[in-house]
Amino acid sequence: MTRAFLPLLCAALLAGCSSFKGRLLAPDPRERAQALEDALRYGESRKEELAREMGRELSSADPDRRAYAAEALEDIGPQAAAAAPQLIKALGDPVAAVADSARRTLTRLSAAAPLMAGELLSVPAGLREELEAILSAQGDDGALALAGNFRKGDKELAIESIAALAGMGEKAAKAVPALVRAAVSEDPDIRTLALAALGDIGAPAGRFLSGLLASGDPAYREGASGVLAAMKPPPAAALPALVSALSDPDAAARLNSAEALDACPPVMLAGLSLEQAGALQKAAEAGGAPAAPAAGALLKSGKASTDWLTGQLSSSSALTRELAAKALASSPAPPLKAAAALLAALKDPSPGVRRAAARALGRYSVTAAAGFPKGAAAALSAALGDADRETRELAAAPLGRLAASDKKALYALIAALRGRRAGVRIAAAGAIAALGRKGAAAERQLWRTFRTRDCAQRTAAARALAAVKPALRRLPAIAREMRRICPAGLPKEGP
Repeated sequence: MTRAFLPLLCAALLAGCSSFKGRLLAPDPRERAQALEDALRYGESRKEELAREMGRELSSADPDRRAYAAEALEDIGPQAAAAAPQLIKALGDPVAAVADSARRTLTRLSAAAPLMAGELLSVPAGLREELEAILSAQGDDGALALAGNFRKGDKELAIESIAALAGMGEKAAKAVPALVRAAVSEDPDIRTLALAALGDIGAPAGRFLSGLLASGDPAYREGASGVLAAMKPPPAAALPALVSALSDPDAAARLNSAEALDACPPVMLAGLSLEQAGALQKAAEAGGAPAAPAAGALLKSGKASTDWLTGQLSSSSALTRELAAKALASSPAPPLKAAAALLAALKDPSPGVRRAAARALGRYSVTAAAGFPKGAAAALSAALGDADRETRELAAAPLGRLAASDKKALYALIAALRGRRAGVRIAAAGAIAALGRKGAAAERQLWRTFRTRDCAQRTAAARALAAVKPALRRLPAIAREMRRICPAGLPKEGP
């Protein structure tokens, strides 16, 4: 009797399964909801079988059946991973409801992450973007699945996975160790892309590499610092560890750390503490290979001491000299002891250095300019004839400050009003205007400049005349020119 009962039981179960599937695909939403509620009472193996049944329905020619099947899979739970291959294909379904439902289901299926990551190159480009977006939404699970592709020996798949991880930003934190290994790959393409991805991931990459910089193994410290140096720039989170590594006993780690810091933009380095800036300056003064990049980083930080900056104006590196002069120019009040070095820099072979030095000298106040070394007026006067337009025009301002106590400086400005450079004449008129009544000796030459047809020169001369002799403000011609707004653009050089 038992043997006769078993076939009947199996037949009944199969009929029940078929009936249950039909209820999940029924047009009546209440019947589908009740069927799903009944299904959720089954064990995992039964749910997986149900998921496979619904997965097969995702290829049905009937759009309603596909939509109902996708809806059922969305609510089955983790066991819906059994239909992951069909769900991936359903992302491209022409029925939006089916595609959207498949996307929501896959996003919740962490068990399907490795399959999705492995299919990146097997699906059309549009679906590839969908898969990458889903893996990104999965966070740690998606990142680990993408990192797992690096072990498959497929370069194209690795490249696509690195790009996807880069797009995840900080959510790809779990993939950082794998990306660090890729960043020291022998393949230049993989190495370059991995470094860029680490930079896009940012803080998590910085924290991981910072931890390696504190390792007791010098090979780890050298490797981590080398990766950070190659990232250009490294993540901001790694800056404290990089500064500490400037005193690493390993020479390669010190050099790599200095180069990594030098690759940082000024806005990153501006946040260094005075203690950290001191460590940079110590590395810059220590000599050896790390000195130059450490000096570059210190200059960009804006935290260098004025004594050190002054000394850098005689560096063998034109870039270092220029950065030092720029740093002094950005100071609210450059120290008087730097004036001699800045004046000497007006003869530097690099136009960038001369320009920055002239701008820095223009930052000194009238009282400070009075303490300039002997020969300052001659140096500034010579700069008015510099081959670089910006340098010669910038030289007028410090010459004007010096003119308050040095007649030679005033006579140099008056001579500049007679020169052939329109820009210098305008700058000289501005410097004389700043002198006020002390520039009265320039009145005659200012009138000659006032008679020019060039708008910018006429207005500059008018303002200077009104400053050196206030009574001239009442003249209609002077008042009119002082109110005039000249067209934008540089004046033409020449008489």
